[in-house]
Formats: sequence, C-alpha cells, structure tokens
Amino acid sequence: MDKKLKEDCLDKGNVVALKSKLEAKKKFDIHNNNSAYFLKSARNLLKSDTPNIAVALGFFAIEHKANALISLHGYDIKSHECTPIFLSRILNRKDLARMFSKAFDLRISYNYKLDLKSKDIDEVRDFIEKDVVLFIEEIDKLIKILKWRPPQPK
Repeated sequence: MDKKLKEDCLDKGNVVALKSKLEAKKKFDIHNNNSAYFLKSARNLLKSDTPNIAVALGFFAIEHKANALISLHGYDIKSHECTPIFLSRILNRKDLARMFSKAFDLRISYNYKLDLKSKDIDEVRDFIEKDVVLFIEEIDKLIKILKWRPPQPK
C-alpha cells in the first residue's frame, strides 16, 4: 500500500474500501452516469450566454469519470484531493493526475473569477472539447481493460 494514499486518504477516511463487486458496480454506474451528465451540461452551456460556468461542470465530469475508474479498483473517493493521489500512485498514471489537477486549478480560478460575464469562450471551449474529452477517453480505455480488483489488505 502506498504510504501517501494510506496516510492522507485511507487513514483520514477520505477513501474507503468497497466491500463487494456489487457495491463497486453501483458506485461505478453512479459516477459514470454523472460524468456523462456533467459533460453534456457543460457542452450545453457553451451554447448559452453563461459559458464560463461550463468549466466547473467540465471538472465535475473529469472527477466523476476518475472516481468511476477508482471504484472498479474497490475504492470510493470521499475527497477530491485523493483522486490524483490514486491516479498517480496506485494506477501509475501521473499524466492523468496532472490533467485532473490542472482541471481542478482551472475550476477554482473560474469559481473565484471576479467578472464571470467576461467571455473566455475559446479557453472554455478548448477545456471542454479537448482537455475534458481527452481525460474521459483515457479513463474509458482503462475501464475497458479493467477487471474487478478487491481492495488490498492493510
């Protein structure tokens, strides 16, 4: 077990082990469906007069897709801070962890942007149609090859 994941996530209750394949499948379905819903919503917002809000929904699409994959590994993420740790240290996908962190940082910058009415439509569209879609496609590739893996014993 990775020390950082254990200390920062499992020991603090920010990640919990799922007890069964059925529980993991239910979590997977919820996260996977939510990811698709958030992506569809973000794309709809790109066509609206409030496109900047799509950044937040794009991040949530990424977060739920990552958590769908993690549920198939037998874990449920309770804190977004543990998602990149899991991606990087357990799945050895530092690239996905960086993409997740970049999306989180962009979401934060838009959440606290002082003038949301200013249009950054090109940046927002690129984020949704390139970064978010690429992340989801990469996770989907991993999901296709993954089989149920029960949690590792402590």
